[in-house]
Amino acid sequence: MRFSSNNKAGYTLVELVVAATLLSTVVVSALSLYNLFLQGQSYVLAARSMQESLRYMLEAWAREIRSAQANDGTCPAGGTNKIFNLPSSSRLYFRNKNGKCVQYRYNSANKRVEVSKTISSSIEDFLSITPQDIIIDDVRFFVRDNPVTATPNTLQPRVTVTIKAHTTKSKFIDSKSFVFQTTVSTRHYQQ
Repeated sequence: MRFSSNNKAGYTLVELVVAATLLSTVVVSALSLYNLFLQGQSYVLAARSMQESLRYMLEAWAREIRSAQANDGTCPAGGTNKIFNLPSSSRLYFRNKNGKCVQYRYNSANKRVEVSKTISSSIEDFLSITPQDIIIDDVRFFVRDNPVTATPNTLQPRVTVTIKAHTTKSKFIDSKSFVFQTTVSTRHYQQ
């Protein structure tokens, strides 16, 4: 038997290993970039959903706070002719335009914001107004109102609401919290 050497061009084993390594590196890099893109998109969508939910909640509060009336003594908290009462920085009482006593509070046990519109001396029925996928880390109310004894009223009453929250909708957000704040003044002004 005779073997002839035709000297045909071909690939050596080393060239094949180098080519396979380069190809796998390019594929892994492309998949990593795609994964980063998906994480970023998930983060943006979850953050946007949380912002829209909290913005809606703040707008609903603003409408109700804007039309608050002076307490005529029917609400258990606060003084007469005072519009807002702040027993703690996480609770806000006022009388709404329908004459109902309203209380907003932060429930730190279940990390939710709650509202009660059936305040009486013995019963407070609270309903959660935050979505399940949003965890409220902190809520602060800051009130600027006239003192009960102030005559005539010299300040336009206003409430500043600050909310710190994060979402559980995206596993990529981890513990990044967002802070939302709004200031609302009431339309009610007595001289």
